[in-house]
Amino acid sequence: TQRSASATATEPRQAASRGVARGGSRVAVGDLNGLGYPDTGSATKILRVVVGLDSAPTDITAWDCNGNGAIDTGDATKELRWVVGLDVWPGAGGGGTGGGLQAGSPWPKFRGNSLNTGLGIGQGCQGNVAWSYLTGDKVESSPAIGADGTVYVGSDDGKLYALKGNGSTTPTVVWSYPTGASFGSSPAIGADGTVYVGGGGVSPGGGKVYALRGNGSPTPTVVWSFATGYPVLSSPAVGADGTVYVGSAPLAGGEVYALKGNGSPTPTVVWSYTTGGSVYSSPAIGADGTVYVGSMDGNVYALKGNGSPTPTVVWTFAAGFEDSSPAIGADGTVYVYTGTVYALKGNGSPTPTVAWRYDVGASGTSPAIGSDGTVYVGVGNGLGEVLVALKGNGSPTPTVAWSYVTPWAFWATSPAVGADGTVYVGGHEPNSSSTGDFFALKGNGTATPTLVWSYTSDGNFTSSGNFSSPAIGADGTVYVGSGDYKVYAFK
Repeated sequence: TQRSASATATEPRQAASRGVARGGSRVAVGDLNGLGYPDTGSATKILRVVVGLDSAPTDITAWDCNGNGAIDTGDATKELRWVVGLDVWPGAGGGGTGGGLQAGSPWPKFRGNSLNTGLGIGQGCQGNVAWSYLTGDKVESSPAIGADGTVYVGSDDGKLYALKGNGSTTPTVVWSYPTGASFGSSPAIGADGTVYVGGGGVSPGGGKVYALRGNGSPTPTVVWSFATGYPVLSSPAVGADGTVYVGSAPLAGGEVYALKGNGSPTPTVVWSYTTGGSVYSSPAIGADGTVYVGSMDGNVYALKGNGSPTPTVVWTFAAGFEDSSPAIGADGTVYVYTGTVYALKGNGSPTPTVAWRYDVGASGTSPAIGSDGTVYVGVGNGLGEVLVALKGNGSPTPTVAWSYVTPWAFWATSPAVGADGTVYVGGHEPNSSSTGDFFALKGNGTATPTLVWSYTSDGNFTSSGNFSSPAIGADGTVYVGSGDYKVYAFK
């Protein structure tokens, strides 16, 4: 039995500090799940719930987290840092004490974590509508989930909503904030509960990045705002020190900003970088603080702050028009999807190594990475493909583990992956403006996955080139926005 993510913050710390697994056995051979034998493979699903719930135990130097019978050294320290919440790793919800994302949150930002893996800690969603909330326009923003279960999501009605289930079919509106601009950006929840989000257009209220904090009233406090002057469709990422990374989208020369609150109504610009095109892509942050982001100039950038107003360009890669967002694997491989899926590895040169590539078709969605390293991409090639599952095999071309195809030309959202390997993805037919489909799919060892369940809404799950991608709660509830103006909670 896995530990509930709603466990108290002190419980994991106390257990870890004693070097004792949940089941009472000594953590001497990597038995963090308390099953009586060393953890392998799916043990990562157990480790994830420990991330960020409290500060580091004092005896981590004696932990054998990879279960190889020896105290962890070298790369294994990455596992240690993951367990104690110092780094965000695939499936990790919060950033931990000292980290940038809210501790205990199962899905604190777009794509679920700082690595943009789209991998959640919850599982077992059965596809029943627990609740839905009708906004005033299409919901193209993707939800984020707070540690207390509050769901944050924007609507094209110009408002950011904080919604909380209450046992009824309509959630409580904890608060809402009117930016006056449509939302393509998705919120991120900082360590102190501050919600960061971009305002879409350049109409009044648009072209800004907001830092908002609930205060018990129907309208949150604006901690700070930053005017880019151009649409902000990129979704913020939050670094371990609280720096907020986000892109803006002028027609040419899109910016990537590193912003940091300073107690005033306007944040400090730590650095900025001008690309050759709009930046719709949402940054991913590597374990060493490198920021990966795409631009419509056709490049993927790896940027690293250096104390100056302009970051160091670690590398660039010409992947093609990049409006989707990179995802980072456990070994540091960066996956991007621009019609072709690329697996990129830094090598110390200005151009990364292409570990493998796979041609799929038109993109716009962001890859997800399962706990076993499988890469999932939602497909928009108009040929009926919904989702493709790819697995590296050491060759220049990955293995196609499976793909899911509908009888019609389907355009998909960015997928999300549950702890049990179920993949959630939505979309619509290009010729239909009034029907959307949402799928739960699971690999079964064949070329075609099992359809666990599906749901048809009265509006597209993709619209106007922007997609609301699913977010997975700690209890397995899946949240997603739709073109029928609603936010859905599937249980």
